Amino acid sequence: MNNEITIIDDQTRHLTKAIGTIKSDVMAAVNSNKDIYLKCVNDGEQLLAQANDAMDDNLDEQISTFIKGTKKEIVSMNENRKPITQIFDMVRKGFTTMEDLLSSKNENSVVYKLQEKRDEYTKQKIILERQREEERQRLERIKAAKDKLAQDTRSICNDILTDKLNASSSEINTIFSLITLSNKDVAKEKLQNYPTDIALGKLLSDRKPSVPVEVDEVEAKNIMNSIYKEVHTSIETQYAASIKNQIDELILKFDSKIQELEIAEKARQEAEQKRIEAERLAAEAKVKAEKAAEEAKAKADK
Repeated sequence: MNNEITIIDDQTRHLTKAIGTIKSDVMAAVNSNKDIYLKCVNDGEQLLAQANDAMDDNLDEQISTFIKGTKKEIVSMNENRKPITQIFDMVRKGFTTMEDLLSSKNENSVVYKLQEKRDEYTKQKIILERQREEERQRLERIKAAKDKLAQDTRSICNDILTDKLNASSSEINTIFSLITLSNKDVAKEKLQNYPTDIALGKLLSDRKPSVPVEVDEVEAKNIMNSIYKEVHTSIETQYAASIKNQIDELILKFDSKIQELEIAEKARQEAEQKRIEAERLAAEAKVKAEKAAEEAKAKADK
């Protein structure tokens, strides 16, 4: 910053000194150039008037000389104004120098350095915002994965209930359908003592859902345990109630089932007795017929 102040001070001193003499210098330059201008215009108008009347070689030569001369006069006019325009250039340079010292395009200016800081800060903000967005998305993926694991665990528990109910119901119906008079007591005991617990924990352990990669092993275990604690009482109660209801219904039908079996057995025994009696009578008739035939043959032989 001290170097910049020195530059500004130097520019100010030069400008102050130059401006001190600029008024008289301007007047002198203007008067001199004005005289040159008026003389050139006057001489040129006279030549133009003659040329308007008629041109000849002599006038053409005079005009040529005049034009060449005006070029030299223009050079003289430039030389006369040059010190003045140099002062204005110096003034402009003095102001532009100070302006440049504040320009955001000047690498040494405080504005440029401040803009650099802003740019760096903006880049850092963009990086941080991107990191925050990535972290937000990562957390969303983790949450979605956890929610899916919880839902899958809950669905598996419900599937276990459905499958176990279907399997147990089929087994109970099979026991009932295979009741006979000889196994009725054993079958009734089986029905009455049929287990009504579902052992959900073990069945869930055998049918664990797949764990998403976003969920670590410990967290996954906690989620599955949490769902198990949430649903196991309801599922085990529902299973036990359903099995008990089915067994109670079959027990109510048990005596009727036995009566049906007894009636069927009695009918079977009666049919068997009839069959045996029919076979006995047929055998006796056969023997009688054979004996009668022998007797008839014996008589015929005599």
